[in-house]
Amino acid sequence: MMKILNKINLPALLTLLLGLGLMSGSFAQRSANAGPTDVIPAIQVSISRNLTGQYLHVIYAVGRPGALAISPVPYLDIIRTQSTSQQITGPAMTFPAVEIEKTPGRGAYNMVVFAVSASPTINWANVDVNPNPTQYTFVGIIQKPQIDAFVAQQGEGKSLQFSF
Repeated sequence: MMKILNKINLPALLTLLLGLGLMSGSFAQRSANAGPTDVIPAIQVSISRNLTGQYLHVIYAVGRPGALAISPVPYLDIIRTQSTSQQITGPAMTFPAVEIEKTPGRGAYNMVVFAVSASPTINWANVDVNPNPTQYTFVGIIQKPQIDAFVAQQGEGKSLQFSF
């Protein structure tokens, strides 16, 4: 028995056991918020301009903010869902909560973009393709960190406030 124990390399055995444990996931940290989707809470929009009859579009996307010196309009790499649109009938409106599927390496979204147009549908054109969009007017953006902070503080059941 002692001959067998002398032949076993203890550090190599411990390394092997640790490696197998990590590969099996037994040491992996698991969190309740890790899942295949992200939930964006309902968004309540306050409109300070008279835009009655036009449409407000909410676009959930992966992109990057525009350069304020050049253009505040964001550059959208991936639009995650068809834009949610509602006709403007008063000074406030609410968009329901949305669940978006995550994509490995890109996430579900990193911004929510707001645009107004006379049409119930829009086709987003990035500023490098069309620097002066005539189909819609960009009115604002909410970044994912703002939404995450809101959800951590208020929960998913509350409505996020946005004004323009």
